[in-house]
Amino acid sequence: MSVAKIEFNHQQTASLGFRLNLLKSNPYQDYDAFYHEVEGLVSEMTELSEHIVQQLNELHYLQQPVVLFKNVPIDDALPIFDFHDPVAAKHKLKKTFVAEGILCFIGILMKSYPFGFASINDGDLFHDVYLKDALRDSASQKSMVSIGFHYDMGFFKVRPDFANLLCLRNPSCNKVSTSFALDQAILDGLTEQEKARLSRTAFRTKTEVLALKGERTSAYMPAHPVYYPQRAAKLSFFEGRTEAIEPEEQAILDKLAELIHLHKQRFYFEPGDLLCINNNLCIHGREVIEITDLEAHKTRWLLKTYNSNDETLFEDNKGHFVSAE
Repeated sequence: MSVAKIEFNHQQTASLGFRLNLLKSNPYQDYDAFYHEVEGLVSEMTELSEHIVQQLNELHYLQQPVVLFKNVPIDDALPIFDFHDPVAAKHKLKKTFVAEGILCFIGILMKSYPFGFASINDGDLFHDVYLKDALRDSASQKSMVSIGFHYDMGFFKVRPDFANLLCLRNPSCNKVSTSFALDQAILDGLTEQEKARLSRTAFRTKTEVLALKGERTSAYMPAHPVYYPQRAAKLSFFEGRTEAIEPEEQAILDKLAELIHLHKQRFYFEPGDLLCINNNLCIHGREVIEITDLEAHKTRWLLKTYNSNDETLFEDNKGHFVSAE
């Protein structure tokens, strides 16, 4: 699976970064005002905006499982947060919002808009992939361990079309991969009989981390199929947490996991990489392969948004927030 790439040149990075650095609104205090500022910037920077849209259209980006924007602007000052409550530390210490701005800027050009779940992560729209001590060994983006292959919010009513990840800090001395595999390649490895078995409501998935404050639960999601042949998002699966209700069906899940690892592709972030993962076309996870500097690993920082291609999603909801139910 090839990664579609759009690369910013030095002038584009510097010009857009300068403008984003001048944004006056704080997205954590008044997201609507911040978003409108970025919308205005998209309109003002016509040449750059049209250039990016042209490249996206040439790539047929909605059919691409992964789109990489290379060398996008990020903040000059990237503070180190405490590990007790890194989100609160971010709100206190982060004074510029270039990263948040570029995530909105690209989302607008892709017509895939950031949104938040009102009941998850305190309704935040910008999610930190950053260590939180209480979650260090969990299946959370705030852990420091590998996370099984999954789809973001794959078991919720509103499933993001894209999960966009922007690298702010990723020490190159450590090998931590954001890995992904194309759904179609996985499905091509299954027989029709196996797909029929996966389409039965015969599976369940453990819930673990949903809230910012570190609560955990051992409860399960309602029983569900793994394969949905009639949906755009064909699969709902979380490696290591989705299991068969009846033991005799576990073998088919084991084969699914084997196919994922057979077809997976590893990606190593560099600062200024913005990876847009199509949450309907490919499954992704984090692989912590080798850590040579543990203290540096603790400060690894990606900023993430959930994005929807459906503008009508927000018409019946307040602002840019939707229910997770």
